[in-house]
Amino acid sequence: MSLTAPVAAVLAALLLVAGVATGVPAFAGNGTGGNPHATATSPSTAGKVTICHATSSTKNPFTQNTVSFNSVDNPFEDGPNGHGDHEDDILPALGGFPGQNLDTDYDGTTGAEVLAAGCAIPGATTDVTYTVSCDAVTATYPSGIDSIDANVRIRTADGTQTLNYHPNTGAPTGSTQDFRYADKTTLPASYTVEWVQVNGTNYHWEDGLECGTTPTGEPTDTPTDEPTDEPTDEPTGEPSTPPSLTVPQCTETSAVAFTDLSAWSTADTKGGGANEVTATGLHVSAPGGGKAAAYYGHAFDLADAGAPTLAWTGTGTAPGLQMGVDLDADGAWDGVLVNEQHAYPDHADEWWITRGTAGPHATSIFGHPAGTLDEWLTAYPHAQVQYVGYSLGTLGADQSGDGVITALTIGCETYTFAAAPAAPTPATPAVEISQPVCTPVEGELKGQTVAGGAVRIPTNPGVRSVYVFNGTDTTHGKPADLTDLAPGTYLVIATPQDGFTFDGALAEGWRLSPSGKATYTFTLAVDDCWEPLPATPVVDVTQQQCTPDEGVKGQTVTGGMIDVTDALGVASVYVFNGATVTEGKPADLHDLAPGQYLVIATPASGYTFQGALGEGWRTSTGAQDSKATTVVTIAAAEDCWVPVEVTALPPVVDDVCGPDDTITFPEVEGVEYSKNLAPDGRWTVKAVVQDGYVLSNGSAKNPGITWFTVDLRDDSLGCQAPSLTGSVAVGECVAGAPWISYDVTLTDPDHQATGSTATVVITDGTHTETVVLGDLVDGSLSGRALWPGASVGDDGVTPTGWPGWEQAEDGSWSETDGNYAWTRGDVTATIEVNPSLEVALQYPEATPECALAPAPEPEPGTEPSPTPELPTDAGTTDAPTQVATDAPREVLGTSVPQEPTTAQASGDGLAATGSNAMLLALSAMLIVAAGVMAMVSVRLRRE
Repeated sequence: MSLTAPVAAVLAALLLVAGVATGVPAFAGNGTGGNPHATATSPSTAGKVTICHATSSTKNPFTQNTVSFNSVDNPFEDGPNGHGDHEDDILPALGGFPGQNLDTDYDGTTGAEVLAAGCAIPGATTDVTYTVSCDAVTATYPSGIDSIDANVRIRTADGTQTLNYHPNTGAPTGSTQDFRYADKTTLPASYTVEWVQVNGTNYHWEDGLECGTTPTGEPTDTPTDEPTDEPTDEPTGEPSTPPSLTVPQCTETSAVAFTDLSAWSTADTKGGGANEVTATGLHVSAPGGGKAAAYYGHAFDLADAGAPTLAWTGTGTAPGLQMGVDLDADGAWDGVLVNEQHAYPDHADEWWITRGTAGPHATSIFGHPAGTLDEWLTAYPHAQVQYVGYSLGTLGADQSGDGVITALTIGCETYTFAAAPAAPTPATPAVEISQPVCTPVEGELKGQTVAGGAVRIPTNPGVRSVYVFNGTDTTHGKPADLTDLAPGTYLVIATPQDGFTFDGALAEGWRLSPSGKATYTFTLAVDDCWEPLPATPVVDVTQQQCTPDEGVKGQTVTGGMIDVTDALGVASVYVFNGATVTEGKPADLHDLAPGQYLVIATPASGYTFQGALGEGWRTSTGAQDSKATTVVTIAAAEDCWVPVEVTALPPVVDDVCGPDDTITFPEVEGVEYSKNLAPDGRWTVKAVVQDGYVLSNGSAKNPGITWFTVDLRDDSLGCQAPSLTGSVAVGECVAGAPWISYDVTLTDPDHQATGSTATVVITDGTHTETVVLGDLVDGSLSGRALWPGASVGDDGVTPTGWPGWEQAEDGSWSETDGNYAWTRGDVTATIEVNPSLEVALQYPEATPECALAPAPEPEPGTEPSPTPELPTDAGTTDAPTQVATDAPREVLGTSVPQEPTTAQASGDGLAATGSNAMLLALSAMLIVAAGVMAMVSVRLRRE
């Protein structure tokens, strides 16, 4: 670190002449042990300061530590060091150090208040205790912690090392953690545990627990909620015989180069002494009675001093090496260790101290305690170096010296000295460039004359030479004449005179080379100035042509054509399909289909289309060499064919009175027919001529259309309509089940009927039921169908259900409004075949022999009535031929066709119908009478 001006001033003011021995800096006593940086604002403990050290604990964020003020603000350092570099520590103000974090807010408490309260924040509680043994530090966490850590410093014969434990884990409440030394290092036979920190607590615990071959006591229990007291091992009297310690050699040395002594304190140089950094090293001189000395703020443990050396070349007395020390590490300056290896070779390895401090043994130099660094370290294992330096001569003594220090190695740092060379004078090279000039020649193709460019080299101070080369390097040689340079690139190389530099003085475009020369690259260029000659692109366009031929639409069309005319100054003309180039070029410019074509013309070199284009052409840009474009349209030739004359023939009608009346269109070339049914029942037929034809019999309004009218209405043709006259359907009770007996006859002499399936449609105005009877055979159909809601058993006779009745799970019957009960009321019926016929169909009346209802439960002791057999008509077979396949089941409208009766077979439909009607009427009367008697009988029994 460099020494700041304020600190250097303080140090210079405090360095006073002590007048002890040659090369020994002395400090005036000021109540602080002679340390030149302690001030009245420091804590009462001499050379120490109380701070709040930040920890990683969330419960105890700070611990109170009393440390050397040199570990906060070393006067020989440029700014804070040690704790002064810990940005979270709370540090008091001392000397020129303004303090740190004193105004920072900690949960409503300022840093200054935390420092005054012993580093305690209101509400914080102790969260760690620990014990120290020769094997480990054992920590206990009564309240738990988010992150645990510990640091332990071990001193051995080879020096000190710090063991760091940062496992990045927390600890639960009441847990214990061992930080074992063997996990981090290999321990020798004997060693000392110097200090311990657990989660930032008791950072400078220094009881010095000795372990190994040296007898030790019990592990020390150290509370964590109090700051560490002052060390009790002040150097007093003869020291005990501690283990022998060795200052190890530096494994690595840092090099620090100085061009001046601004980072050193030379305040102790007096009496004509001088210190000056020159080009060859640090020139130090002191006349008789004078003194030259300089000190540098390099702080370290004495154990890290390495092997200090001073490289000196000169006459007279040589300077001695010096280290300002704090032997007992209490923060107080205890004197200066001096080594004069050049002046006293017999004592080259020994160091003597400037104050009356007890030395490592009885020997002395000039009456001062002395010893090797190993001996001093053994006597004072905690000794710290506060600064280093050299001193030549003693004020008032007749000693003088003059020479050069080329290197000084101490504390594993090697200091070298070499003055910065004198800065050269800036110089600026320059060149003046004239570009070539072009003059056009009118009327000539690319006519122009060009005068060469030129370079002038002015004479500038500090510039030794300037050379110009062809191209971008020196391989192409120099141009013959700098006043007539052809267009191209040129390299300029300038060389400075001795004592001058181009660095920092170059104009824009110049570059400094590693050799100190400067280079500049410039280009001479001239644009063509000739005026292009006008040129006009021309294309000839021929549209499509049509020639008529024989036949339908007979004609021949020849394609369009685009011919490119050769023209002076036109390099090329290309034709593309469409209005862009994306569709490619046409295969044949003399057979072009209708459409748009893009024409692109390019001017020859030295020509321009600007101002010379014909109508419809335009340039693509405003440049002189711009291409020109135009869009040509090839129109489709109009048809020239002659239409063929044809005559539309009337349509042909087939099956005039039948249901399959057809209208057949005649086949006439070039004529297309269509038909449409008019509201009055007549058909209109439209004959339309096709493209390429003309009608000879077209209408006056539209010569391409002819109309025909076709009347297929039956009344107009005298056709007889189909009829169901004579067809009947009646209700009939057979063996206790209701049936529909039917006889359907279709009369259709002109085959007008459109259907052949007969149905009976029954309705009461609210409900409707359709019973399918079957398909007519030769126009007739007869038989029986079960009444809707009725059903019979597997024998096809025994009734198992009746309309308006339902059977419970226990087998009992009851009347209901469901199951087609409505069909037993007032209904109408229609036989449907297309045509249709309304018939008088009613539910049959019950009779004693045909109850049309479930049989009453038999009285005890009586036999149930046998099921009556199905009656038959004389000469007919009326037994049903279709039966249910599942019993019992409801069969709705099951049709049972009959064989034709004798009367029907003879063709006397009306006589047969009347005979059956008479029989049915008589049967109905008997059934009604029997029903009345049955009802009276039932009523009497019920009464």
